[in-house]
Amino acid sequence: MTTAIYKSFEADCSRVLEDRSWELEDRSRVLEDRSWELEDCCWELEDRSWELEDRSWELEDRSWELEDRSWELEDRSWELEDRSRVLEDCSWELEDRSREPDVNTILTVSKICLTVLTVLASLMASAR
Repeated sequence: MTTAIYKSFEADCSRVLEDRSWELEDRSRVLEDRSWELEDCCWELEDRSWELEDRSWELEDRSWELEDRSWELEDRSWELEDRSRVLEDCSWELEDRSREPDVNTILTVSKICLTVLTVLASLMASAR
């Protein structure tokens, strides 16, 4: 009877060990699947890291372009300010010139004065 109990115990242990073996094999497959999933995630993260680095370089390039454009706009602003001063100077010069009599006005006034002097001279000559 001891042998029968021993054989029954041995069979039970064998079944338990076989069940545990299958469980461990299943867990091993699950762990292997998760390992592949993690590896895939790592590759995705690395890809994203490269994408972010590329984007970072693009943003840095854009930043330099914007800075260059800013300098160009500042230069243009100085040019416009200089032109504004030139226009203001021209405006003042035109205003000054508008206050001065023009040549035609001077000639007309001179002719009138000459005519008046001629009339006065002839009146003085006839009065003698």
